[in-house]
Amino acid sequence: MTTEVVVMNRAGVALAADSAVTVDMGQSSKVRDSALKVFMLSKYRPVGVMVYNNASLLGVPLETAIKLFRKELGRTGHANLENYGDALVDFLENHRRLFPEVAQDRYFVAALEVEYERIADLVEKALASGVYGSGGEEEQETAAETANRVVEERLAFWEGLDDADYYKVDAGDIVGRNSGVVHGVIDRMFLGWTGLSDEARRHLYKIAENLVGKDYFPPDVFTGLVIAGFGEDEHYPVVQHLQVGGMYGNRLKVRPQTLHEVSDAVPSEVLSFAYRDMVDGFLDGISPAVFEHLGDVAAFIREMPVRALDGVAGIAPEAKEKAAEIILQESSRKAAEFARNVLRGARARRGQIDQAVEMLSLKELAQVASTLVGLSSFEHQMSLDREMVGGPVDVAVVSKGDGFIWIDRKHYFPKELNNHFFENYFDGVAEGDEDVVREEEEEETSDGE
Repeated sequence: MTTEVVVMNRAGVALAADSAVTVDMGQSSKVRDSALKVFMLSKYRPVGVMVYNNASLLGVPLETAIKLFRKELGRTGHANLENYGDALVDFLENHRRLFPEVAQDRYFVAALEVEYERIADLVEKALASGVYGSGGEEEQETAAETANRVVEERLAFWEGLDDADYYKVDAGDIVGRNSGVVHGVIDRMFLGWTGLSDEARRHLYKIAENLVGKDYFPPDVFTGLVIAGFGEDEHYPVVQHLQVGGMYGNRLKVRPQTLHEVSDAVPSEVLSFAYRDMVDGFLDGISPAVFEHLGDVAAFIREMPVRALDGVAGIAPEAKEKAAEIILQESSRKAAEFARNVLRGARARRGQIDQAVEMLSLKELAQVASTLVGLSSFEHQMSLDREMVGGPVDVAVVSKGDGFIWIDRKHYFPKELNNHFFENYFDGVAEGDEDVVREEEEEETSDGE
């Protein structure tokens, strides 16, 4: 888990991310605070990118892929910020050395195993909640029926999802090409499930097709990309949010999210990604957990007086019914008023913060972004659960005139011992650009960027 924050106004955009990363190690996992999540997307253009959730694509670190893209991009600029995201997607889709078909098929099988494990867990929970005898043929048949039912229900879930129309692939062809592997995974994952019907096996195969073709990204698998900065024709910052759910048939499964743009109508904005509860709670003045129960509280306000009236003895039924109607009208009005006031208060608080952000300098944008990430880190530090947000906070600011500037950046090597890195950083720059390079080298504070 991670927390990433974007704070922007007409002057520029600040990016901030923590350093926590969860490393799965078979039956256990460790949380480390050394992950790099903020990167320059171009050495020469005012564009940055943040990565959250899964930091690799088909086993390739996104850090590596982003830096290869940056090298290929060179000095090329794009009219709009959104074009940089499109160019990155095109680069990833067409880089066969990084993502050969064998790697794509391997990713598909791994994602399928995760889904089948989820189904197996659902079956185990269903069996655990049932009442069974001490053993025997009758119990085995009941367990088999339960397993078949759970598989059927899981297929119904997948069939109810929208198609992933944002990328064109033939799911049947991709799964058909790996049909032997799919059936092998089914045999291995559901070995010992005596009584698993042929229909259930067909359902499991159909789920494999839906995994490719439906608009669903398993929460622990997808990669989030937050691209922020300026296109050549843009004077105010723009943020593009993409979610990547793997690659199938040489096509990247990319779900486009809302494009956020600073304008005269929207002069500032604060955005949070990945773990958002603490940041959203601060911005709205109310915890998201409370928001989730707002409807329950409103229902309590509406219904409780009537329930209390039912418990009052000595009132004639007709009189009680008439009184209940009057009370329900008033309590319903109060419940609706309560919900409106809570929502109005949240909107007012966020509006005040947006107004304050509108007036911030570039330095202050960075401070706000860093502080909001720090709040999430502090919340996890004070929790009894494992700290999923933490470590040093990397902060960068992107402006139209100055480009990508590091404010805070963790280093994995000492600068004074690696002069060769900085001397070679701008290798390949066209002759005559030495002054530009010198200025950029003076601003460059990254250890590996």
